[in-house]
Amino acid sequence: MLRLGQMPSVLYYGLDLIIGFGLPVVVFARRNRSEWDHRIYKLFWLGAAVGLTWEVPIFLSAILSSTPVITFIEEPPLHPYVFSISHTLWDGGLFVAGVLLLRLVF
Repeated sequence: MLRLGQMPSVLYYGLDLIIGFGLPVVVFARRNRSEWDHRIYKLFWLGAAVGLTWEVPIFLSAILSSTPVITFIEEPPLHPYVFSISHTLWDGGLFVAGVLLLRLVF
């Protein structure tokens, strides 16, 4: 059973995963409805690939290193690799958001 003090971390981890794993679904759905150019879909995956370059080492350091880059205040409910993948997908979404913002400006 969850204690009241645990609820914020559960909500944080839950939202983190829902958004991270929901982003590819949204990008794929918008691409199939032709609302976005096919290039946006490719840019999402490029951003996710770029995100892998730092997400994997950061999360590996949290698991394997005696001097980690990040530490978990509350243990994640799932293996940290799941969160590494989720954050990689977040990076793809942030990359696309930046590209769309540039389209608005220029």
